[in-house]
Amino acid sequence: MKNKIRNFFSELNFFVSSEKFLLIFLFIIINNVYGATALLFPEDSYIDSLFSFFTWSYYLLILQLCIFISVNTTINQFEKNGALIIRFKNHKEYLKELFKRVVRNTLFVFIVNLIVALLILNLIRFYNIGIGTMDMYNISNVLYLIFYIIRTCVIILLNALVFLYIMKNTNKNIGIVLCLFYLVGNIFSFREPLYIFYSEYFNILICGTFIEEVIRSIIFIGVFGVILKIVHEYTIKHMKKLVD
Repeated sequence: MKNKIRNFFSELNFFVSSEKFLLIFLFIIINNVYGATALLFPEDSYIDSLFSFFTWSYYLLILQLCIFISVNTTINQFEKNGALIIRFKNHKEYLKELFKRVVRNTLFVFIVNLIVALLILNLIRFYNIGIGTMDMYNISNVLYLIFYIIRTCVIILLNALVFLYIMKNTNKNIGIVLCLFYLVGNIFSFREPLYIFYSEYFNILICGTFIEEVIRSIIFIGVFGVILKIVHEYTIKHMKKLVD
């Protein structure tokens, strides 16, 4: 167990110490500072401001661009580690380990972004937390905020896996173009009542009850996960070699 924990933090430190992570961190700082200065109004509460951040298309675009850079960096670091790769018996073990690293690094970037956003809001909105009732559902806005942040995190993790599978099933340059097209195309898609695009779930859905929104979210994430599971199996079968 101690060795696993030590390896976990060692691998995370290797990722954080890369030049690409410094670029990611710079983007996160700029994105949050710009959001705080250009998007928020003086009367906005702490909680309302956080919603404003995570429901703004441009903010989400930059955040997910950071996630894409993270995924691409993780893949490059992993594939350059020949001493590790030769230990894998097959493509399944290879992709499983790469999968875990992508999820770990993506989660880390998301948490770093959330912490930066909270720190900035602590500086400019500490005097007005804004705890109250969400009129649409008649529930605490804190409860909805927790649900919303969890849902956003899960969808971003799923998108990171989309980037992974695109990059592993295509030429690198084509993969980058496809990933960017996937990002921009979904972030700026029009809202529709069926909620079939992931970008819809970066907003507050228009549902009759909070439970209905939770159920819709679970169904969407479940379907998204099943599709990615199918793509995962496809990727294992069609990878031509362990190291490009």
